[in-house]
Amino acid sequence: MEIEQIKETIMAWDTMLSQRMKKYIHYRSMRNFVLHYDEIQSQNVQDKISLLLSDYIKEVEGSDYDFDAESSYYLARKYLSKLSEYYKEYSNFIGVLKIKTVFLWGILGDSLLYLSGLLSNLWYIPVVTVGLFLYYLFIAIFKEPQGRVYGLYY
Repeated sequence: MEIEQIKETIMAWDTMLSQRMKKYIHYRSMRNFVLHYDEIQSQNVQDKISLLLSDYIKEVEGSDYDFDAESSYYLARKYLSKLSEYYKEYSNFIGVLKIKTVFLWGILGDSLLYLSGLLSNLWYIPVVTVGLFLYYLFIAIFKEPQGRVYGLYY
């Protein structure tokens, strides 16, 4: 399958599929990958990406776009993780971070620092939460509007 056919197919899913279906097939991540495909300079890498995207389309269409959480995770391991490695290296992509994850890990990390006594040396400033929140803002302000993000259920 040529890259133009791949782009047309994936972009057509936007109007054709429900939000639930798009979530479980990682539509937004794959859309971002095809939109930035031309930025990949290496022909060898482009060929590998085209093959992965083509196989991804065949698998999604073969399952009639119907994936649950478990099969969606399998789909992500099989295609999303491999594609993301190429795009991180060649097109400055970054994994998306959700706000609830920021606060969950931030509070957990700051709690561990507090219990260990290290946070008292920093005037009880929640450094992990603040750091993760600043990272979240970086992704939301600079990367997401450019479409340079990917992620599980994104």
